[in-house]
Amino acid sequence: MKAATMISRVITAVLAVAVLAVFFMGIVSVTGPEGTFSLSGGQLAFGSKATSDSGVELDFARSSWYLFTMVFVIISAICACCSFKWKGATVGGLVCGAVSMIMTLVFSFSKPAMYVDHRPISVSKVTNLQYTELAMVLTGCAIAFVVFSIITIFVNDYAEVLESDGAKKPLVKRFVSFIREYKSEIKKIRWPDIKTVVKNTIIVLIVCAVVGAFIWVLDFGLGNLIKWLFA
Repeated sequence: MKAATMISRVITAVLAVAVLAVFFMGIVSVTGPEGTFSLSGGQLAFGSKATSDSGVELDFARSSWYLFTMVFVIISAICACCSFKWKGATVGGLVCGAVSMIMTLVFSFSKPAMYVDHRPISVSKVTNLQYTELAMVLTGCAIAFVVFSIITIFVNDYAEVLESDGAKKPLVKRFVSFIREYKSEIKKIRWPDIKTVVKNTIIVLIVCAVVGAFIWVLDFGLGNLIKWLFA
């Protein structure tokens, strides 16, 4: 079981590093009069100069969307690498990886112009703006990372259950027990009748009106006092 745990962690870490590596490759292609520019996620995140295939250099603007995605990609990679020492890091990597996966899916299935600022090249002169094949590789790696993170969590949990000799329940059973306890607690709640709701609502509205009127009078009075003092 220890071998399975280690293998799942290694695969998850490799996928996390792969997502990070592909993110800094050319995932967007922009073609204009100056030539074709291949832009990486890092260039789009920070905004930097890019050189076309014809040798022309242009300064592209920063994209907050790619910067946001890059932050979560880096954190998920760090968590995946730290999971060898801290098991809880796998959960953090899963959460951050899920966010980056959603963002890469949004990028892949949206028009590039929505998230890529190509203002150095006028819109009328852009002949081609598209995601490259690496963009789909990035999305695939991000999805695979999330899937293997989930598998790793279950494998780690199963290993802990075996080591506890039955003292610890599996993750699924603990979740089912939590739902059952939650439902039983919900049934104990006593909801107020309609008369109590109306009465409490009226009281809240009256108190809000009184407090609002008091604040307005105080503001009006102090405002006129300041005007009188500094007139």
